[in-house]
Amino acid sequence: MIDKYEALRHEDQLGAVISASSSAWTCGCSPVTLGRTGPSRAALDEDALAGHYRASDVLLFTARGSDEGHRAILEAMACGVPPATYPLEGVSSLLGAFSSTHVAPQATPDALAATVQKLLESDLDPIRRAMYERSLEFGYARAARRLIDAYDAALTA
Repeated sequence: MIDKYEALRHEDQLGAVISASSSAWTCGCSPVTLGRTGPSRAALDEDALAGHYRASDVLLFTARGSDEGHRAILEAMACGVPPATYPLEGVSSLLGAFSSTHVAPQATPDALAATVQKLLESDLDPIRRAMYERSLEFGYARAARRLIDAYDAALTA
C-alpha cells in the first residue's frame, strides 16, 4: 500500500485509517513525500516512481485538500494500482463506475479502512487492468481528440 502525501499536511489521516482497520494489513505502508521536505516532482525518476506504485496493492489517498486535482490517484491508476479514498470533490469523475468500490461512503478513517480492506480481499488483477484502462480516458491523445471533436462540432453547427 502506498500513501502519497505532502509532509505535515495529512499524515495524521494515514495513521488514523491504518489504526481503524480491523485486521493487520500485511502489505505495509510506503509513503512518498513530495514538496517541502521531499524531492521536487522534477527531481523524481519517473520509472522509480512508477515502480513504487506498481509494487503497491492499493493507493491510500487521504489528501482532503489536494490542490493538484488528485493527480496521485490518476498516476496510481495509470500504473494499475487501485485507489481507496475519501469522498473528495472530483474523485468520482476520475473513477467513474469504480467510485462505489473505491471511494469510502463517509469521510472517516473507519469508512476508508473498510474500503481498503474490501479492495485487499478482492482479486486485484482484474481491478489493476481496469484501473489502467480507465486512466487512458485522461491521456493526451484522448483529450486532444475530444478538443478537436468539440471544435469540429462548433464549426459545423
